[in-house]
Amino acid sequence: MIVARHAFGGEISDQAGFYCLGILQSSFGVQGLRTVRDTRRHRHWMLRFSALLGVIITLRLIILCANEIVTDIGSYYALWKCDELLFVTRGNLTAYPSCLAAQKAGDNLAHLQVAIHASTREARINLASARRVNSGMAIWVALVIHMVAAEIYIRATEGANQHRLGFILARPGMLPEEHPEPSDR
Repeated sequence: MIVARHAFGGEISDQAGFYCLGILQSSFGVQGLRTVRDTRRHRHWMLRFSALLGVIITLRLIILCANEIVTDIGSYYALWKCDELLFVTRGNLTAYPSCLAAQKAGDNLAHLQVAIHASTREARINLASARRVNSGMAIWVALVIHMVAAEIYIRATEGANQHRLGFILARPGMLPEEHPEPSDR
């Protein structure tokens, strides 16, 4: 949640995605701790919590694929503030005449934005634009993928909650004397 304000340019869709991820992960972790005595429910909450740990990795993979798609389409642009460009280009704003004019006039560069083509086949700033364009979509898609995958896994392995392995996954209300462990022969 700390990086949400600035990740991938700090677009509002990115911020919302990162905040949602942080809130969900915190909520699932707290629920997992609250249900620690009920192993069945605890397992469900901790699987959901663990599934969200991989969202950032999936997000990066989606961005890699989407960058090429956006490049092939060719009509996507990302907005960059002139002060960001000043930092990224190390003070060389010659490729961005409106930023250069604003700098010479003494205007606040944080209020002027420039559209930069999103492409993986041009300069590094264009690659960064492609990442910016795709990041909002990617975090939401990754979040949905991991949430759905966790729920599918929980339902597919529900039978594991019905088998006793020691005392770890005993059903609530099942006493050890009702189902004694098989003796070793």
